[in-house]
Amino acid sequence: MSASGFRNEHQIASELNNKSFNSLSKNFKSFILHLLPTIDQHVKINASVIGGSCKPDLKVTINNKDYFISIKVGSGNSVHQEPLDDFLVYISKNCTGSNKSINDFIAHFIWGDGTLIGNGPASSRLRASEYKKLYHNKLVKLNLFFSKNKITILSRALKHGSSGNIPADFLYYGDKNSGIICNMDKAIKYLSSSSCNSAINLGGLSIQAWNRNLNGGTKSEKKRGVIQLKWGSLAKDIPQI
Repeated sequence: MSASGFRNEHQIASELNNKSFNSLSKNFKSFILHLLPTIDQHVKINASVIGGSCKPDLKVTINNKDYFISIKVGSGNSVHQEPLDDFLVYISKNCTGSNKSINDFIAHFIWGDGTLIGNGPASSRLRASEYKKLYHNKLVKLNLFFSKNKITILSRALKHGSSGNIPADFLYYGDKNSGIICNMDKAIKYLSSSSCNSAINLGGLSIQAWNRNLNGGTKSEKKRGVIQLKWGSLAKDIPQI
């Protein structure tokens, strides 16, 4: 996450922490009422940034009950990243139709250099648009596989994450001044019935390589072999959810 993303989380926590409901801004009164539709005007609210690899970024506590919220801001939102090998282990255990061929197709797409382990020369690395032209049949099979497993993988990407320690109950898109909050299960259901224009899509999310490092430079090489899911239309979608 960028420095601005971390700053946004801490600013939101500061607006909520150790405050009574009646002292909150209009935006955060609406925020809290989404978590708890009936609340005493004078009840004390506590909030803290979670940090780490958990899906929720913020914990809000009201009347000794915890609510866990994922926070997004800005555009081109990446909602999940994990090493390719970890992702392949996960789908092998949890997804319908997973097999060696599917795993190999995914690895071939993410590395984008004609290999399954990313050891091809930099000159062989393809942009996603180039890959789509050359390997259309592979992508048809991958999109069919992901279509069959949308809820399972969307839940991992948005709610549970790869650690699975604490699920995110809600999604807030915005900053300390304004934003929209929605139930995470509703967001997953909405995305499962949506689509996007990408080589591989998971409903409304695009599946891509974090960085293909097309020029072979050393700075971005560590970002290869990481699968990334992006919600490019989040700002437009969340009001509908």
